[in-house]
Amino acid sequence: MDAFDRFRLKGRTALVTGARREIGRAIALVLASAGDGKVSLVAGVTADLYRADVTDSAEIDGMFMGIERMLGEVDIVVVNATPEQPQRPIEDYDWAFYQQMLDFFV
Repeated sequence: MDAFDRFRLKGRTALVTGARREIGRAIALVLASAGDGKVSLVAGVTADLYRADVTDSAEIDGMFMGIERMLGEVDIVVVNATPEQPQRPIEDYDWAFYQQMLDFFV
């Protein structure tokens, strides 16, 4: 038995949010290379991907219905989406920014 056999998707469906770039994209590509599985990506582009606001329950419901219709029931969810986080000194952020972070993550 290959050491990677236990990590193969074997017919499972994986959903990766925030898969448009960086870590999310890398996770999606690794899952896609795990073989015999299906990977659904949630990103800010259109193609064979799903676009959804992960803070909107109606969009999440619609996204899951679309994925299940195309690929089957979702077995694995990788929650990777984050809101925009501009890189600046902490003292330059205002309360609206912190409220956005709280609303998104909590």
